[in-house]
Amino acid sequence: MAGRVALITGAGRGIGLSAAKLFLQNNYRVFVSDLNLDKARQELQSTPNDLIGFLETDVTKEDQVEAMTQAALKQFGQVDAAICNAGILSPIVPWLDSPHEDIDKMLSVNVKGAWLTAKHAVAAMRASPSAGKGCSLTFVASVASLYGQPGMSAYCASKWAVRGLSLTAAAEFAHYGIRSNCIQPGATATEMFASFPPELQTAVKASVPLGRAADPLEIAQVMLFLAGEQSSFMNGSTVAVHGGQTPT
Repeated sequence: MAGRVALITGAGRGIGLSAAKLFLQNNYRVFVSDLNLDKARQELQSTPNDLIGFLETDVTKEDQVEAMTQAALKQFGQVDAAICNAGILSPIVPWLDSPHEDIDKMLSVNVKGAWLTAKHAVAAMRASPSAGKGCSLTFVASVASLYGQPGMSAYCASKWAVRGLSLTAAAEFAHYGIRSNCIQPGATATEMFASFPPELQTAVKASVPLGRAADPLEIAQVMLFLAGEQSSFMNGSTVAVHGGQTPT
């Protein structure tokens, strides 16, 4: 993987930041983006400038997403993998009590953000020396894209949509040599998960047959696999990474 370049959105913390660290450890050059990169800059400050790039980006704004992908292309001369990881979790509110702003925001960040990132990342891949051949997109859905969850109508809708984006990308970009796959993380021990009330954390962990939440690194390892040559014949796949957290 020496010399390959990965662009990771939502890399300011959690799974995205773990992915950035793991990709760097595996000889990638990494361009990280998020609305707030303070933590990422602090934890990656010892990384040489020729291996890391940063740009605060709102993935719901097309001009910012295009600037992000072009900055990665300008700094490193190529983009080989894009991890469309930026996303938010909605409040747990019954459907009938949810304001319409909830679904507007959820679709804007989780769906439009992934759509824009893929659009401009593919353009950067095609402008790279490889012209896209051997490049990959990884979309991040959720275990919530396997079933419906009461109180999470907007979130479930957005993550089912992300699966659709990944499948469409797999069909549409394959002739450029660009693969697209999707992962479905389950409960993961991020700062967001830690902010849940203790009783909710306990309930969520109890829904996982393995009896625990994932470490963010466990999700990042699958991202690394899908980005590289080891998964060269995987296109249009959806990979569950949720410890068996499926409906019963």
